[in-house]
This record gives sequence, structure tokens and C-alpha cells, in this order.
Amino acid sequence: MRQAQVIAVACAAMLCGCPSTDSRCSLDNCKILITQCSEQFQADPNFALCLTAADGGEPAGFQDGGFAAYCPASCNATHNGGATLQCFVDHQLQCGSFLDGGQAAVINECTPSDGGVPDPACVQQCTSTRSNCDQGCAKPDFNACMSCSSNCGLTEASCINACPLH
Repeated sequence: MRQAQVIAVACAAMLCGCPSTDSRCSLDNCKILITQCSEQFQADPNFALCLTAADGGEPAGFQDGGFAAYCPASCNATHNGGATLQCFVDHQLQCGSFLDGGQAAVINECTPSDGGVPDPACVQQCTSTRSNCDQGCAKPDFNACMSCSSNCGLTEASCINACPLH
């Protein structure tokens, strides 16, 4: 009976087009991306907006892992997110070498270009929609703003994933 339920859930996920979870989109890998490489996914919340909007600023200890908590969902929502994140993790020692162009080299190597790029006009529409969505998130409560902005980012990632490729 249990196996039948698992199969039914897997089939339902395939039929609805629900994103699958990539094991490379782990919290540990996300922490490396953020702390070692100073990078994030486009779908991550708009930290600057929420920090500006928050009455009391960010909660104590937030930089010690609070931002990374949003990364796995952003990674999974991003086309080739798991492969991109794993590439940054594999090259994390190079990320810190700003002076010799190490971080730029890692970004160039880890940014997928196979299969074409999404239509720029479509991406611009997705980005504009996300910007408008984020403006509605500017709430005095930092965590509420981050949660709202995270939803905007995940919607933007879905929109970009649906853009035709060139």
C-alpha cells in the first residue's frame, strides 16, 4: 500500500509539472554559495528592500544563516540551479580570490549557457513583475517582508523558466 502511495505522488508531481527537489540544492551548499562566494540566486528575497523597510533592521543572528534558509527553494526553482550551485561549491576556494579574477572565473564557468538563453523581452517582463511584487512586500516586519519577497522571487523564477529560449 505504501509503495502505491509513493508511486501515485510521484506520478502526480510529473503530471502537474511540480518542481522536483535537487539534492545539490542543500542548505549546506547554499551556505557555501553565500559565505564563500558572496553570491545568491536571482529568486532569493530582496534583502536590501526588507532591511530598508524593517523598523528594527534585521533580527539578531540573521546573517549567520537566516538568508541561506531561502536558498534551497530558490535553487530548486531556478533552471539548472542544482548544477550551478554544485559548480560554485566545487570551486569555492577560487571564489575568495577577488584580486586575481577568481570569482569572475567561477561565475563564468558555473553560469549555464547550454540550451540557449531565455528571450530577453520575456525575462524583462518577469523581472518587472517581480519588482512590482517586491514593492508590495515593503513591510515594517523584516521576516514578513523576506517571506513575501521570497514568494515574488520564486514566481519570477517560474516565469523565466517558461520564457522561450533563443
